[in-house]
Amino acid sequence: MMESPTVVLDTLEAALEWASDRLEEAGIPPGRESNWAMQRRHQAEWMVPALEAVWEHGRERIWSHAAGLAEWHEHRYRLLDLGCAYGTFSLACAALGAQVTGYDWHTPGPNIDTDACRFYGRDIEADRPLVETYDRQDCIALLEVLEHLHCHPRGLFRRVCEALTDGGLFVGSTPDPDTWPEAVPPSELAAMPETLPMDQRPDRHVRLYTPDEVAGLLTEAGFSGIDIDRTGSPRYHWRATV
Repeated sequence: MMESPTVVLDTLEAALEWASDRLEEAGIPPGRESNWAMQRRHQAEWMVPALEAVWEHGRERIWSHAAGLAEWHEHRYRLLDLGCAYGTFSLACAALGAQVTGYDWHTPGPNIDTDACRFYGRDIEADRPLVETYDRQDCIALLEVLEHLHCHPRGLFRRVCEALTDGGLFVGSTPDPDTWPEAVPPSELAAMPETLPMDQRPDRHVRLYTPDEVAGLLTEAGFSGIDIDRTGSPRYHWRATV
């Protein structure tokens, strides 16, 4: 079993920095160093709000907070990190007490696997269940991934809903088209294909989504309690429950 960090993780930012240090020690995939440096510079912008949502949701369902953020509990909070990339968010959640699975299909998996955190190469746009029925998750995260999808997101959002336990939480973040500094060619959401071969899906920004579009996708998939927070410009965050 992975040990709790030796330092006291008294802030969520500290949990992310601890995870980033462990990943650097394990080795960043060759050729990805500049991308990693950019992520580490901006990671708090998109990961801290999601980490806070996970912590609050997990504390209500399973965790006790009497001993601080680094406390472990016998009953693990299950979290699936979709498009986990280098694994920073996954590892931070594991350090805070979650049982984490990370999926990514573009970034080589991190050189870290523990009893609390496992990484797999997995195509999340494939039309297949994200988890087995008996392994439904308490939380699923989709951080800075929506804008990279080449297929219509309705299928993924539906599969996320099906993979969560009753009361489960879906957290995500994506660039806000009103404030994002980089130009991304517009495209009609209705024209996006339902499926697309992997070799036709390069790793790049494909489309930016308005908050109203995300709210519509969440509602269509069966989510409720939808909360979209635009205070984290140039990106926004969402929370929704089953």
